[in-house]
Amino acid sequence: MTKSFPETQAAARAVAVKLGFDPGRIELCDDERQVELNGRTYQYAAVCDGAAIVLYARYVIPETATGIAAHAITHNKFTKFLANSGGRVDYAGRYEGVTECSRRYWQAHARRRIDASGAAANMLAEMARIKVETNKLPGSRDWRELYRLVDKGFE
Repeated sequence: MTKSFPETQAAARAVAVKLGFDPGRIELCDDERQVELNGRTYQYAAVCDGAAIVLYARYVIPETATGIAAHAITHNKFTKFLANSGGRVDYAGRYEGVTECSRRYWQAHARRRIDASGAAANMLAEMARIKVETNKLPGSRDWRELYRLVDKGFE
């Protein structure tokens, strides 16, 4: 049985508009999905399937929906950016993290469990989440420049 989460959906759709993403492509479900990273299991809060952003609403409250939606939207933007750039992005010397989550993705990349584009997508997505939540874009100058290129390329 699917529950209704109107406040969460409203918050997520509001940030979609702010980020230039079609708010009609924000969907909520009360399913559960997990991912394993570096030997630990985490609950998904959202996923981008290419057509829509799906928020797993039982793990997302309205107060966190904006950041989580921004994270998922940026994954979508980066996927399109990679497709438009032929998948060529130079990450040399840029393996860092702005959150524990993004650092874990770079650690997984260092162990050859995910590719650099997966770690970079998570890094940019975490930057977007922080920017929406604090109005400050974190990361080194190189990462902020890449973030702006991805965001501009989406328009």
